[in-house]
Amino acid sequence: EERMSVGCSTALLLVTTVLVAISSQYLVHSIDGLVNQWHFPQAFVGVVLLPIIGNACEHASAVRLAIQDKPVVSIMIAVGS
Repeated sequence: EERMSVGCSTALLLVTTVLVAISSQYLVHSIDGLVNQWHFPQAFVGVVLLPIIGNACEHASAVRLAIQDKPVVSIMIAVGS
């Protein structure tokens, strides 16, 4: 069984952290454009839209598992998100 070295794991963690930080900056700047162009209140975007969009993958997983008749896992995902 091959394992990743500590140095490689640390480098990969650093690279993904930088990519997430850059993506977050793009998201924040796009919110300003959305608020100005569509006249949404900034609080609505931050409190309602961002959490829904941010957890979309978790919501989809919970629904998929509920459809597959795995309600315990589905509820665990839904409560945990």
